[in-house]
Amino acid sequence: MKLSNIPQRYVIVFLTFLSTSVCYIERVGFSIAYTVAADAAGINQSSKGTILSTFFIGYACSQVPGGWAAQKIGGRKVLLMSFVLWSSTCFLVPLDPNRVGLLVFARLLVGVAQGFIFPSIHTVLAQWVPPHERSRLVSITTSGMYLGAALGMWLLPALVEFRGPESVFLAEALAGVVWSLLWIRTRKFLNTVGFLVASAALMALPQFRTSNGVILCSSVALGFLALGRAGFAVNHMDIAPRYAGIVMGVSNTAGTLAGIIGVDLTGKLLEASKLIYSDLSHPESWRVVFFIPGLLCIFSTVVFLLFSTGERIFD
Repeated sequence: MKLSNIPQRYVIVFLTFLSTSVCYIERVGFSIAYTVAADAAGINQSSKGTILSTFFIGYACSQVPGGWAAQKIGGRKVLLMSFVLWSSTCFLVPLDPNRVGLLVFARLLVGVAQGFIFPSIHTVLAQWVPPHERSRLVSITTSGMYLGAALGMWLLPALVEFRGPESVFLAEALAGVVWSLLWIRTRKFLNTVGFLVASAALMALPQFRTSNGVILCSSVALGFLALGRAGFAVNHMDIAPRYAGIVMGVSNTAGTLAGIIGVDLTGKLLEASKLIYSDLSHPESWRVVFFIPGLLCIFSTVVFLLFSTGERIFD
């Protein structure tokens, strides 16, 4: 059977099966990695219990809102938003057991994000799976939880041993990103890859102390932003073919604001950094300057994924 002949509902069920697997790998992985890191830092059992339970507070609070959001804006969009949110959190937040407040916030955020997943999956399956197949296909989807938990307990302790606890976060974030890319369409795929890779390159740039490292990060950021244009830059013609020039003009005017605000803001941030770090050779002096556009890339990616459409809006 050719891939193109497989009914789309089976593809969706397979992807939702993978989504539950990845989520449970994340849950198991955090427990393994944090416990190792916390033991090494001498964190007491009470504090460890607090951190490990925080996820479920956020998870419990977002179940009903997740179902409501899935009904209002679509289960597929909410599911994607959830993966982007928790994957970004895993990637950006360092695993430092001594920074309790940051870890509590991060685990709450991951819990809230993953609390949207099962309501979204059920909304999607209710739309795509006929009644006579629901028991079988929903069972396949939810069986991913047990596979994910088993894979996490089997593979991740070895990863912690050879690469350290932090590597688990990066592996989980990568798994979340890969799943998100499988879930979205081609144009959104290009936009998402372009902006997320550019974001990572921008935020990594201040860490490099050599010209080659800085040139590499700058080249990667600019190259992948160009790739992203294959996504959003075509959208003007999709939504308003007769008025594409006007819509592009409005869009490009908004883009010019970065030149007006960004350059001035950069100067002010660097002046403030000089007061703190004495000069601009300190790596922390430039961190905020590159983190702001990096975070804007992530934010714009989420907005484009949630609200963009290829359908004609203006006749």
